[in-house]
Amino acid sequence: MEKNGTADALNFLWARHFNRLAGRGFPPFAFKAATVKKYKAVIFDLDGTLLDTLEDLAGSVNFALQKYAGMQRSIEQIRSFVGNGVRTLMTRSLPGGQQNPLFEQAFADFKAHYAEHCRDKTRPYPRIAEVVGALSGRGLALAIVSNKTDPEVKRLSKDYFGDLFASS
Repeated sequence: MEKNGTADALNFLWARHFNRLAGRGFPPFAFKAATVKKYKAVIFDLDGTLLDTLEDLAGSVNFALQKYAGMQRSIEQIRSFVGNGVRTLMTRSLPGGQQNPLFEQAFADFKAHYAEHCRDKTRPYPRIAEVVGALSGRGLALAIVSNKTDPEVKRLSKDYFGDLFASS
């Protein structure tokens, strides 16, 4: 990653997460060293960009579903429900969603379970630590945005990336 520096790090992330949009009318893109010099910071999403959290999310969804609906969802179903935060995830997962009279209890149990199990199977994506380190080494400020609660973001950031994200 050091060979061509920041542009290589950003291109790695772009290729991994965003070039799949090319088939949806977005043109392919590549960062050039001259372009990167204009940036002072890089902001990352946590779930699905820095960390693969799907299995832990699925485990907590299924914990709540089993208790309140006597059922479970497949990992693929849960993957299709992810996006827009954990409340939406549970709304999509629990039959009847927020109209289900047990929704708030199921959601509370999901959150409690996830707080205890959010690091059981969660892992950084391959080479992400190297990419983040290369960007930090170039003096770029790094930040994380997430739909997760602030304590969970800080805990996961610290556990997997140390002090690279000073004020997540």
